[in-house]
Amino acid sequence: LRARGVHYDSYLGFDSFEGLPPEDDTKSVRPAIWVPGMFNERYRRSKDFKVVKSKDGYQHYVPRDGLTGVARPLSVTEAVESWRAELNATENRITLVPGFYNQSLTPTLARTAPVALYVDINCDLYISTYQALDWLFHHRLARRGTLISYDDWFNVPLGNGESLAHEEIAAKYKVKFQYLPHHECVHFRRLVWFRV
Repeated sequence: LRARGVHYDSYLGFDSFEGLPPEDDTKSVRPAIWVPGMFNERYRRSKDFKVVKSKDGYQHYVPRDGLTGVARPLSVTEAVESWRAELNATENRITLVPGFYNQSLTPTLARTAPVALYVDINCDLYISTYQALDWLFHHRLARRGTLISYDDWFNVPLGNGESLAHEEIAAKYKVKFQYLPHHECVHFRRLVWFRV
């Protein structure tokens, strides 16, 4: 944003730091490898573990050589602090909010959160995307002009995952979204953009 001359007061980053939650499999399909706990920052940020992918794409957290039996994942607080340091959070006005969205996205937090200029939905699952969008629209933090991007729009069939949550939130809050096509979105399966 700074490189493009876009002014912002703060950047809020939300993550469980404990990997994916369980998906609501009654509502949406997910890739089989997206299991609860995948993308767990407590293991990924720990120097005691390495991430190993099996042939079928599953991620496993394996103690580094010589650390079997003594390897320790970071606490959530340590994982957050590790990211804060890497992102230079204080200088870049970044606040990281740990926790699964059903616990961390509170009315109290919404009262102090600024209206969103840009929302990056990198939630992977339907359940997480729905909870994030519901919180934003319920508390009027996403408003006319807010940009929203989705990074996993194409990882499941349309009408599932992020696209299902998007459709349900549009209906629930009577929100109209303007699709902002970009040739790289479909061609390279990258971010899909909308403006509220």
